Amino acid sequence: MFEDQGFKADQSSLFNSAYLSDSSDADTLKSGVKSWKRPSQMYSETPILWGTKGIVPNGVAQGQVGDCWFLAAASALAEVPERIKRVVWNDSYDKNGAFRFNFWVKNKWNGVNIDDRLPANSGDRPFSTGRSRNMAWWMPLMEKAYAKLD
Repeated sequence: MFEDQGFKADQSSLFNSAYLSDSSDADTLKSGVKSWKRPSQMYSETPILWGTKGIVPNGVAQGQVGDCWFLAAASALAEVPERIKRVVWNDSYDKNGAFRFNFWVKNKWNGVNIDDRLPANSGDRPFSTGRSRNMAWWMPLMEKAYAKLD
């Protein structure tokens, strides 16, 4: 299984305190992450990138990160599925847990490679955004890729 060494599955990848008004907020938020899990370790079903209904903008469940602005923008992008397919390089869930996302930043496309290890709470469910109601994993993976973006 692919493991992204540039965005480790540990506390160093969580909550840049430079973006929080109080650095103690970062420590409080980090304490909610108990482990890092792949979707196949969180749920018994085989992960599906696009979900059971294909690319749809609804069914997103915000986690504890507080990035509703990002989730809303990604959901709006998903109103036209071809736009999401420009951002997500993979066309299906990679069995090795390797994904690539492309973000348009400062007048150029920037590629971001990630693995599918996501922060989990004590109940072994995603700490950040989880799969959608139709079991799609593209949103939490995109959220992780955006967090890694320089």
